Amino acid sequence: MPKKREKPTPILSVLAAGTPEHPRYVIADQYLRYFALEKGWSEQRDMSAATLFATCEEALRMVDTLLVIRHCDLPKKTYTVPVTIELYSPEQVSERDLQQWLMRVSKLILDTPRHGNGPVAGSYGSVRIDFSKLKEST
Repeated sequence: MPKKREKPTPILSVLAAGTPEHPRYVIADQYLRYFALEKGWSEQRDMSAATLFATCEEALRMVDTLLVIRHCDLPKKTYTVPVTIELYSPEQVSERDLQQWLMRVSKLILDTPRHGNGPVAGSYGSVRIDFSKLKEST
């Protein structure tokens, strides 16, 4: 029986689509097809058919969702890595204020175009920072 050929993992990008006054973002694949929430991938390479996301973060969350859906039939393992924040401040800062500041200033950048979506062919590593689990460790 011939080996089933795997579909290549799509390379998804978030592209700016709005104006400086009203920034918006769309999702495209390596064939410049655009993603529309209601219809899926366009064939006409027409950005006007794409779903507009208000923030880059919203579009990136959707990219993660699309890739997780594509790989959800594979076995999954979860790993956690600590991130340490040392805050030096002349006054008390609430955890909520710290979380909000961290969400505004932090960016987790993965060089997937250069190194792939996961450590082996056909894999996808979904990486995110969950600031809601922030706790003081003293």
